[in-house]
Amino acid sequence: MHHWLRDGGIPALPAHLRIASQTGLSLAKLLAGDLAGWSPATAEIHQLAFLFPRQSRRVVRRTLDWYQIRAELTAMERSLSPVSVAEAARRLEIDVRQLYQNANKEACILAERWRQHMRRRGEQSIANAREAIDVACQDIASQDKAINLREVRERVPQEVLGSVRGVISLLQDAKGRITTG
Repeated sequence: MHHWLRDGGIPALPAHLRIASQTGLSLAKLLAGDLAGWSPATAEIHQLAFLFPRQSRRVVRRTLDWYQIRAELTAMERSLSPVSVAEAARRLEIDVRQLYQNANKEACILAERWRQHMRRRGEQSIANAREAIDVACQDIASQDKAINLREVRERVPQEVLGSVRGVISLLQDAKGRITTG
């Protein structure tokens, strides 16, 4: 109200709703400026103010036990399935930056383990794709057809081809092994 009356500002919708709840006016009458027949609000109407709080409540500041967090990170390092730093932060409800700032050693170990896992996974995907493409090329060649990407796509599942980059180079390598072999 102060901003509206002193500075000429126009209240936003939440302010209009709050004013309507406090005065007992309908929103339509308030917006139209129709005060005919209006009288001050009763106590029951004031209870509607709880529907439109003025400010959101601040989150209570959380104290982090970094010894406990480091212990949990160490447990994640030792788990059978690798965990990324982002996933660890999500599980611990902490920002990734905070992990690197306050538990850098543990975060770096998790990050390196995750990189190695992703590298091995990528190498395995390439090996699977190479094997599937070789089998497909041998099948294509046995049918006296031209070895090309369209023919390979008909024989190799999309999950295998889509999991690797450089399918064309894998195809060219397989084609070269078949034609020279």
